[in-house]
Amino acid sequence: MSTTAEPHDEPGSPADGFSGRPWWRRPQRMGRQLAGALVVTAALAVLTFGGLNYVAARDLLVRGTEEQLAGVGAGRAVAIESGAARLTADVSSASSDLALANAVVNLTAAFDELDEESLEADQRAELEDFYSTRVVDPANEAGLGPYTVDGLLPRTEAGRWLQYHYTLRPEGDPPPVDAGDGTTYSEVNAAVTPFIEEFSASLGGGDVLLLDESGTIVYSLEKRNDVGTNLVSGPYDESALARAVTDSLPRARVGTAVLTNYTVTPTGGAALYAVSAVTSGSQVVGALAAELPVQAINEVVSSDGEWDEVGVGEGDVYVVGLDQTLQSEPRAWQDDPEGY
Repeated sequence: MSTTAEPHDEPGSPADGFSGRPWWRRPQRMGRQLAGALVVTAALAVLTFGGLNYVAARDLLVRGTEEQLAGVGAGRAVAIESGAARLTADVSSASSDLALANAVVNLTAAFDELDEESLEADQRAELEDFYSTRVVDPANEAGLGPYTVDGLLPRTEAGRWLQYHYTLRPEGDPPPVDAGDGTTYSEVNAAVTPFIEEFSASLGGGDVLLLDESGTIVYSLEKRNDVGTNLVSGPYDESALARAVTDSLPRARVGTAVLTNYTVTPTGGAALYAVSAVTSGSQVVGALAAELPVQAINEVVSSDGEWDEVGVGEGDVYVVGLDQTLQSEPRAWQDDPEGY
């Protein structure tokens, strides 16, 4: 005997009232509905709390980084300010030393005597060739010009004589202590240099310049192409050092030193100068300018290259002046100048 199922016994048959509807449109059991709601709620909760945690973690990291950078900056600032204070104090102290005042007076007199000397034609040509290859061409290639030999040569016979016998030398060689030219200047230079060398070493090894009352550089420890020139009317009258001597120093109290920003020097390097009037009793007899090369401040900023000790890891620390120019070299430049 055959049996036939009742129509209402088959799901989806016309008897269940949902004939022709796809399964996903059919009413679900309450359990399935609750499970789906819980899944959606859980997903939303995960997303919400994950987002909140991300924001909180990011803010924490940002605050931590900012605090670390602030600490590094404060530490380096203290080191730089301490170094600048020591530099100005040392230069101010030296400028009031009677021995230095006597040296300026004697060098000024000896330099003035050199105006009675005159280079021979071949010596003048040799000095001009030196300027062309070692001073003018490199400056123009670096984009600092345009310069000419006549524009940069010292304007006086004394200046040219001094540079021929002291500045014109093989590259890398130190200047002679006594040029052996039989002049009073060579004698005074030989007597003064040991004292100036000691003073330079105490400041980090930069050049030391002595100027007379007219602004002429009558002495330079390194005898570069600015020695014998006048900062008021000479080829470097627009340099940072010239502005310090002609503008800042006259307004400063005697016995104090003024600082320049870091700048390209007349000899192609980067340095700042501390400048102070040299006095003998109540009389100003000249000025002292001590050079601090950019390498010195690089060492302070980077803790002498120990960046981890500074606390920056792979980062960088550098100094920017009020005019928004760099006062120290970026780490990438220090590590790889060619690649930079």
